[in-house]
Amino acid sequence: MTEKKLKKSKTDTEPQYMKDSAKGTEITPQTNLNPNCPCKRDCIRHGNCNECRAVHEAEGKYPTCCQRIADRKKRQKKGSA
Repeated sequence: MTEKKLKKSKTDTEPQYMKDSAKGTEITPQTNLNPNCPCKRDCIRHGNCNECRAVHEAEGKYPTCCQRIADRKKRQKKGSA
């Protein structure tokens, strides 16, 4: 076995091979999947609601560009009280 061990940064939790494979990779927003997506257009997940929900709502934390979702939930709570 002459397998080469990959270096892992002390301050980073991501292995070196993941960083190397991500070099030059660009994420493009997919706006054609759902035009009624609650995310704003500058959100990288805009137009892909299932992915947006999985990423942004996992722990109830929302990025700035998806604040509309959090605002809507606050309004719903106020209205039901």
